[in-house]
Amino acid sequence: MRLPDIGTLLPIVEWLREYEPGWLRADLVAGLTVGAAVVPEGMAYAALAGLPLETGLYASLAAVTAYLVVGTSKQVIVGPTSALAVLLATQVGAVATGGAAYVTLVGVTTLLVGAIAFVAWLFRLGFVMNFISESVLTGFSAGAALFIISTQLPTLLGLDSASGQFYERIWFVLNSLAAIQPLTAAVGVGTVLLLLAGERYAPRLPSALIVVALAIALVTVTGIEEQGVTVVGAVPSGLPVLAVPTTTLSTVVQLLPVALALFILSYVEGMAAVETFAQRHKYRADPDQELLATGLTNTLSGLAQGFVVGGSMSRSALNDAVGGRTQAINAIVAVVLIVVLVFLTGLLSALPEATLAGVVIVAVTKLVDVAELRRLWRVDRGSFSQPQWRLRVCSSWASSMACSSGSSSLHWSYWAERRIHTPQNSDETPREASSPTLTGIPPTSECPGYSSTVSTRSCSSQTHPRYDTICWSALTSATSKSGS
Repeated sequence: MRLPDIGTLLPIVEWLREYEPGWLRADLVAGLTVGAAVVPEGMAYAALAGLPLETGLYASLAAVTAYLVVGTSKQVIVGPTSALAVLLATQVGAVATGGAAYVTLVGVTTLLVGAIAFVAWLFRLGFVMNFISESVLTGFSAGAALFIISTQLPTLLGLDSASGQFYERIWFVLNSLAAIQPLTAAVGVGTVLLLLAGERYAPRLPSALIVVALAIALVTVTGIEEQGVTVVGAVPSGLPVLAVPTTTLSTVVQLLPVALALFILSYVEGMAAVETFAQRHKYRADPDQELLATGLTNTLSGLAQGFVVGGSMSRSALNDAVGGRTQAINAIVAVVLIVVLVFLTGLLSALPEATLAGVVIVAVTKLVDVAELRRLWRVDRGSFSQPQWRLRVCSSWASSMACSSGSSSLHWSYWAERRIHTPQNSDETPREASSPTLTGIPPTSECPGYSSTVSTRSCSSQTHPRYDTICWSALTSATSKSGS
């Protein structure tokens, strides 16, 4: 197996050589803005995963440091995400027997995710993106968002923590309205309202950091902590120490399915962001190189006492909105995180837990793609049943492995079982789907609009979702002919 050249293996070599001094100002502004968003979100996702807050900063620092060297996207910011955090908490938490054991197993799982990504990179498995059902992922994201919100509502309102499935948690909150802690609820709801206002009227500002700073100032000046508002407490200062977490071989075997599900989710989240911005700015996305990036970011995060990371669409969109030009932004974000870890963690001890819950709730609302769910309903109600079912499964049974691995599996049957019929709405224009290029396959008359420069999903999207069987058959036939 021939390894790629140094420029392909380490994109930093290429983009540093081509870097123009005029880009530095834009990258500096973008890096400071994104860094200001990464700090509160990293801590919030650590809390969501049931981990110490500093682990979110460690994971963020490891991710941007590794992606600076091997990442191909100029806009994507890698770090903790809400979906990965909740999947980590539900699945690894089921294996762990205690708090210390849980932190250790999270580190082991993160290293396993990195190892799986490295193996996938060695075998050039980036093409699997072609066969991941977007409709099922839409349902998974919406279901995960609903479940995450249900876990954060008690903290937001000052109630005791709830357990159980989505509906049980919501019912608990409704039955406990009389026990709401007024000051805590005011801080939590105020956080949500301020964040939504910031997104609406000042999308380029680091709203999360501003709201966190205001909440800390409020607690410090008024002393409302003594009146029942719970704060996060002391956050250790200093940089993470690299160490290899250890456990038994039998536990590693137990964690492998969890790690596989997390790897698929991490890679799919990341590639969705990479492809989005590559298309927008007209440069090439490399799915195989992103496998290497997924492996290195998670390996470094596992060694640095962090947890599983992936590409963040929200932070990447912020980076793009404020004019980030190159991967150098990752270096600036890393400097921001180092400054916070070394000098500013003392200020974080007065941060209300309700504020962190508000940050999580507002962040995960972006996972519910209402427009896409409506599109699926209009185009093909059979396809709509997949995200609808996954939404129910993920919101009700978030602790089930089906919610993770099932949503991101290779849906061979999804391609094979779809039958051809006339579109229900002839006015519906199918959405163009982006995916890695499948080259070397000649055009086929059976697949209208297909050419050698479009992929499996692009092929089907140029006709109608129900024409997947024709396109898949055409692609399979063309592949076998070109390989013979």
